[in-house]
Order: sequence, then C-alpha cells, then structure tokens
Amino acid sequence: MVKIATRGEVTYERGLWSVVMRTSGEDFLLLRDAVYSVAAQSYERKEIVLTYQRTDKFSRAHHDEFSENLRKLIEALEGLLPITLLEVDPDEDRTYPLKIAKAQASGEFLSFLDYDDIFYPYMGQVLIDRMSETGSNFAYGNSIVVMQDVCDTDAGSFTYTDSKFKLYGEEFGFLKLLVDNYIPINTYVLRVAEFSDVDFDLSIELAEDWDYLHSLVRTGRLNPSYLDIDVSEYRKRNNQTQTHNPALERTWNDSRERIFKKIAATDFVIPGEEINDFRMKWIEQQEQLSHVGGELHRLTERNRLNEEHLRELQAFVEKPAIRYPRALVSRVKRLLGQLRLSS
Repeated sequence: MVKIATRGEVTYERGLWSVVMRTSGEDFLLLRDAVYSVAAQSYERKEIVLTYQRTDKFSRAHHDEFSENLRKLIEALEGLLPITLLEVDPDEDRTYPLKIAKAQASGEFLSFLDYDDIFYPYMGQVLIDRMSETGSNFAYGNSIVVMQDVCDTDAGSFTYTDSKFKLYGEEFGFLKLLVDNYIPINTYVLRVAEFSDVDFDLSIELAEDWDYLHSLVRTGRLNPSYLDIDVSEYRKRNNQTQTHNPALERTWNDSRERIFKKIAATDFVIPGEEINDFRMKWIEQQEQLSHVGGELHRLTERNRLNEEHLRELQAFVEKPAIRYPRALVSRVKRLLGQLRLSS
C-alpha cells in the first residue's frame, strides 16, 4: 500500500486496484471501450486481469482476428495500464474465468467489469476513498442501465441508445439481496485481504455474481458502504450480447435453484425493521418501473402479481430479529421462483 495523501485526520490509501474482465471473443469494439474505461480512471494504480476463452460460438478466423486486435490493444496501452491476459480452456464453464482471474489479481482492491459495460472515470477513486473514510471493506455506487439497439446496414453495424435510467441505488439490505441482485457486478470495489477465503462457486453458471455477494455476507465480515453516485453503465442490447438471453432460461433456473439451496442451508439473522424497509422500497421501485416497457415492464407485472408473498414477510416485522431462517427462505424461494428476477 502506498500512502500519498492525507486530508485532516483521514489517510487515503493508494494500493493497487485490480479489475477482472473476461471475454469469449465477442464484439471487440465493446471490449475495447470497457478496457478504455479502466485506462481513463483517475485512480492511478490499477491493472486489468483479462481472460480469453476461445469458445466455439465463433469461427477460428474470427478468433484469430480478435486475438490480433487484442494484442494491439494491450501493446497500445503499455506503460499506461498493465493488462494480464489469461487463455482459458474452451471446455471450462462460464464462471471459471472469474475464478482464475481473481486468483491472478495482485491488487489490494478488486472490481469486476463485463466486456460490454463501462466504468465512469472516477469510479475507483471515489469508492476507494469511500472505504478509507468510512472504514468499510466494500463500497458500491449506482449503475446506469443503457438500453441499446444494434442495427445492421449496408454501411456497417450501428448502435443506438434508446434510453438510460437508474434501476438500483440504495443502502445495503441483506433481505433485498436474498430476493434480488440489486448490486450489479460493475458497481463495487472490495478489499481483497478481508475476503481471501471467498471464491466463485463453479457449479453456479449464471447469477454467479449474486452468489458471490452472498458468500461475502456469509463470512460475517462484510462491512458495506453505499455512495449515491453513478459509477458505471450496465448495457443491454437487442442482439443479446448480455447474459439475459431467453435461450439460457434452463441454465438460469438451474443456477437459481442451486443458490436457493445454499441460502436455505445458512442461518441468517435479519432485523424486523429491515424487512419493513425492504417491503416499502420494493413497492416504490415497482411503481417507478411501471413506465418502463419491454422486459422491465413484464418484470414489474410479475412483481405486482406476487405482492401477496411480500405481505407474508410483514408478519416478521414485530419480531426484533428473525431466527427462523428456513421459514423465511421458503417464502423468499417461492417469491423468486415466480418472479425470475434479473441477476
């Protein structure tokens, strides 16, 4: 750790910040934008650990061209942004690249970034400062959802932005985290040393970031701090570059079921006040989303139909704390099983 600045009695840390990324050879321009968004960070001490998995989704010629472009990108950023490139066996599951990249990262701070999303230039700076100011070991902000259309024309492929909106943004609540992954993977920085025993579960192929957050909580050491500032963009496109692909429905359901089983096997103590706050925020959020069309509108309708399950949680409010986790989990599972909430 390098200490280079002090404001009053608060010493700001300038340890190395590792950003883990992965690609399977998808759109190179999207990956380039994501890498540039790390290179442009105001936080100076940073690195990228990037995994490349040559899946059979693309031809050998495509991978050869992608590899050459990637080599040129890494070379162009030499001296500005260290990038460690790890080749991954195509037969490995989707979560494996995150696991090996995390093990390779050498920073004191850690973040994750998907190849088709971006960080805003101040993300690392403000979140690492936030941890220094509050003594927390996990700091997160907001991600702006960007809905885009990709149009193919004779002149080439063009991407148009339909809308932008903030879907999530609130103080940490574990009950909400059980029900919904409301802290996207591209919104946080954590202190590595305090969670060296936490890793990704290779049996969880999708929603692995959600399961990882649960694992952080299970340690009993998570001390999160929320900063109400937009730190990244979570981009969703009509060409299914994101993981929310209808063709993956069966895989999503399998991953959710595995996560539910892990939740059911853990004893959690959740204050009654948190349950009440969660319910009220949930209702407010659905009202805000009621004006959003497409996928989010359908999600809102499912949530509204399942409001009765949220009312069941209200029965716990009068208790100072919940110590009947399986009763709680049965309700959460029933709710989630029907909502199919996004990860």
